[in-house]
Amino acid sequence: MQILICDDNQKMLEILSDKLKLRYHNEIVTHCFINTFAAYTYISDDSRGNIDAAILDISIGNENGIEFAKKLQKEYPYIKIIFITSYLKYSKDIFSVEPVYFLGKPLEEEKLYEAIERVADLIKKQQSEVIKILSYGQIYILEMHNIRYVESDKRNIYIYYKDEIIKALMHLNEIEEMLS
Repeated sequence: MQILICDDNQKMLEILSDKLKLRYHNEIVTHCFINTFAAYTYISDDSRGNIDAAILDISIGNENGIEFAKKLQKEYPYIKIIFITSYLKYSKDIFSVEPVYFLGKPLEEEKLYEAIERVADLIKKQQSEVIKILSYGQIYILEMHNIRYVESDKRNIYIYYKDEIIKALMHLNEIEEMLS
């Protein structure tokens, strides 16, 4: 699992990263950033959106972690958001983003693990929702939540998936059955 952590407190970044590595070993890779610009640049350029979850402080220096989460969810809706903060007065504002979990500071270790387990469960559920498509001799296994839309032209089906178009020879009703 790829987890991005964004907090303006370097010590908190280290604590979160260390606790996750200690508990989950090689199952989790953390990417730590002290500002949203660096975090967003990493997501969009380096990882090309290959992030499963983001642990975000609500107040990241002069930046708003909730606004950053909104931006992430708009562009990368599959990234699961976990908020962490010592400012409980902002807790009412987080639900415009639909976070997976809300952690308070000081950090409770078991709550962090609960949050990660919830993310893992959601990812597992999403991964179980796949369809298999045979396209000109090649088999594609597609996660349904990454299918943007499907269009047909006679017996040709065009599946707009992530950042590619997959062409298959089948009827539209066949793909409708798979997706339902």
